[in-house]
Amino acid sequence: RIEGNWPAQAYLGGLLLTGLWLESSGRRQGPWARWAVGLALGMAVLVHAQVGWPFLPIPASSAKLDTGARVDGWRELGQQVQAERVAMGGAFVAARTYQNAAELGFYLPDHARVLIIQEGVINHQYRFWNDPASHAGANAILVVGQSWELGERGVHWDRIEALPDFVFMRHGIEVRCRHLYR
Repeated sequence: RIEGNWPAQAYLGGLLLTGLWLESSGRRQGPWARWAVGLALGMAVLVHAQVGWPFLPIPASSAKLDTGARVDGWRELGQQVQAERVAMGGAFVAARTYQNAAELGFYLPDHARVLIIQEGVINHQYRFWNDPASHAGANAILVVGQSWELGERGVHWDRIEALPDFVFMRHGIEVRCRHLYR
């Protein structure tokens, strides 16, 4: 599966190359072509600026479509998870999805290896180092995106205790909620 944001780094360069091609092609492009290239370049700059320095008020109905919000908040979640790990004497961290595991692994202060707890075959790089069985009997912090995911994971632990949810807000709008369990 290919995500739409993967080629995003090529968009700006592609726009610049398209503009260069239009200028150098020698064909009469007219004012509409220049206007279209200028608009495309302006939109690319606007989108990149929103990701780096969020300034546009995104309405509640579209908050989850804000690409900048998809990359924000993980550092704070990592800090909250780390505080719980310290309070528990060094528990390991587990997640249900690749995104949660990867973001937490990056933003935890010690870049701890985060395990993925899921049934079936893991079809990404975690399959090379994901070994939940080696942590049998140890305490864990489980991070899930939906509360129903706990039901699937509950069979792996003797006791589960809910921790405060992590809620990421932007402009007063809830963008992401992660449920934490001890």
